[in-house]
Amino acid sequence: LRLSLNRSLVTWCAPLPPGHLASHLFFVYSSLLIFFFSFLLFLGCVCVCVCIFVAKQHSMSESPHSRRLSERSPSLTDTDDLSSGTATDEGGYSMEDSNPLADMALAGVPITAVNLPSDEPLEDIKFEDRDGVPLIMHASLDKLFEQLSQAVTNSQFGDVFTVVHGYFIESAELVRELLRRFFYSSVSTDSKLSEADLKRAQVQHKVMIVRIGNFLRKWISYNAYRIRVDPTLINSLREQFSELSNATDSEQKKWGGILLSQLGKCITVEAGEMPKLIASSGPADSTHLALLLDAEPRVLAEQMTMYENNFFKHITPGDFLHKAFEKSAKSPCLQETIKVFNRFTNLVTTCMVCSDNIKQRTGVLTRFIETAYELNSMNNFSGTIAILSALEGTPISRLKATWRNLPKQTLSQYEEISPLANPEGNYASYRKKVQSTSVPFLPYVGCYMKDLTMIEEIPNMLNDEIVNWNKMHLIGKAILEVIEAQSVPHSFALDPKIQEFLASAPCLSEKEQYSMSKEREPSSASSSTPTMSKRERKKLVAKPRSSALSKEGTLKEKRTDPLKKDKKDKKEKKKRDSDLREHSGPATVKELQVKLELRQAAVKRLEADLAAVQARELSLKHDPWLYYVYTDGNPPEPEDGSRETVPVQKSQLIQHLKDVKEIRAKVAESSSELELVEKRVSEAQTELDTLLELRATLYRGFEMLEEHLKGLETANLLSGSSRQLVSYCVRNAKQTCEDMNQAVSKQS
Repeated sequence: LRLSLNRSLVTWCAPLPPGHLASHLFFVYSSLLIFFFSFLLFLGCVCVCVCIFVAKQHSMSESPHSRRLSERSPSLTDTDDLSSGTATDEGGYSMEDSNPLADMALAGVPITAVNLPSDEPLEDIKFEDRDGVPLIMHASLDKLFEQLSQAVTNSQFGDVFTVVHGYFIESAELVRELLRRFFYSSVSTDSKLSEADLKRAQVQHKVMIVRIGNFLRKWISYNAYRIRVDPTLINSLREQFSELSNATDSEQKKWGGILLSQLGKCITVEAGEMPKLIASSGPADSTHLALLLDAEPRVLAEQMTMYENNFFKHITPGDFLHKAFEKSAKSPCLQETIKVFNRFTNLVTTCMVCSDNIKQRTGVLTRFIETAYELNSMNNFSGTIAILSALEGTPISRLKATWRNLPKQTLSQYEEISPLANPEGNYASYRKKVQSTSVPFLPYVGCYMKDLTMIEEIPNMLNDEIVNWNKMHLIGKAILEVIEAQSVPHSFALDPKIQEFLASAPCLSEKEQYSMSKEREPSSASSSTPTMSKRERKKLVAKPRSSALSKEGTLKEKRTDPLKKDKKDKKEKKKRDSDLREHSGPATVKELQVKLELRQAAVKRLEADLAAVQARELSLKHDPWLYYVYTDGNPPEPEDGSRETVPVQKSQLIQHLKDVKEIRAKVAESSSELELVEKRVSEAQTELDTLLELRATLYRGFEMLEEHLKGLETANLLSGSSRQLVSYCVRNAKQTCEDMNQAVSKQS
């Protein structure tokens, strides 16, 4: 190159004068050197920019905010790990965009590589490796269609697509596009292809048509609930499938007939009618309690499962999509299932508080714990959590005497299944149990509703063309679990009596349940914690019990009952009075007013009896023979030999006088007790008003703190350590508000 350059320069510079030749050569070589060094400087600038960009991306993935979300967010499944990709204020997103991610992390929803909208260009499809399985994070619609026609490693892709396609494409447009791309396309007949390659392409095309045809069949079955109620969609699908069945190609004609047949079954086969709940209020009578105590726990669990399954099998995927469960009109089947769950909870509480004595309450509590244990063994998690929720409620958990009478075996069963209803870690124990469970099972739909509420905060599209498939995968996986549970239902023989009891037994309201619970076991004035904690129940499991349950569910007493001993030592009337004085502290004003009215009525009756006795005494003074009998004397024998029976004795009159004085003293005592309790109620009401004002002030301060924090984060004025300090202050403020709520509830 140098020699050729020199020759060209010599040729070019030959006609020049000798004085100008050196200057021309110097100009040419200096220009080449300047160009060379400028090119090197450009390459150096490019390398520096690339290094700065890589370092910035690394710092974003390792930011304290990302690590904090990853540490606080437990996974829903074993394949959902929290690595990176969370949005921060350094990545171009505002803190308002990142709030849903923080809520999802607190709720336990996996947020791995949750992509948010960005102005930067995105790939048409992006995969992420999770435990050796490639999962799609985002993709364009064309790439999603390609994945449907290929044997992807993730077998759930097609099922998820059938459930969540409504987020990014209409149903009629989806079917039309699939038919155009795969059924009406033909194999390329390029002359350059060999005969073997052409045959291989034809076989691959047929396999692709079979895959898309099977996908459309599954799509029709999964979306039958949507097709039945949309005449426009029915006509569009029938028109497209009819056109496919009239095609000249035999493969297209065959699949057109198959899809038309599947569509006809979807339209004609109606879902069974869902039973209606019978809403009735009132206490449980002795018949219901006897039926409950006579039934075996296994039989009762089977009947509860069959009753709940009649409602659960009618739930459709549409009840969960787009947060439809937040409106009753859009998810009637799911709302009825939730009502069944709440009815089971209220029924358990009603039966407990309507039991008259401690022996019966212990038998009912034992029966429900054994039933919940059986429900857990047959994988009915919804019924198990419904019973556990009732047992953890205030009306039942405050019955300390009843819990102490439980056998050790029953308490052990309760401690074994109680973690299922624990909401800590976003129901971590329940989720772990479900992952290791096979069909048939009945899930707790509350977890899916909570997860989907948080997942819906993620955007559906990253831009106009890229679908956020990570969100679609999370939604589809939750709904597919429900579909899997519906695919294989439980099957047990029905018991008409128990089914009628579950459907029509009356239930008390929450206020009535708590009121009756206080009547069954009044709290002592010195007791500040009326409910029994889990620690106390665990201590009961470790201690040997002095009572046990027989096979019939009745309590065998092995120690002397203090109530029976008091009944033997004292009269019933005096014992009621002593109990009243002992428990007069927490007694309500209404209870004391009723007792006061009863004693005033007793005074009136005794005064009437006393007036009658006094009138009889006056009449006896005019009859000598009866007067002697009245005064316990020896009367003379009448002349005719007859003797009149004296109905009234002197001791009876004296006893009436004593009773009147005694009850009048009790009336005065009840009146003073009533005034004392009314004074306590007024003082408690004043304290409650003060607590309510303080709580309102705390909430206003907490809202101002949150708004100020959002402003600082939006303005990017907080460093990593400052953000941690402010988050710590916010958590303390939340805890203070929760403590104030507990204080207000206790004071109420």
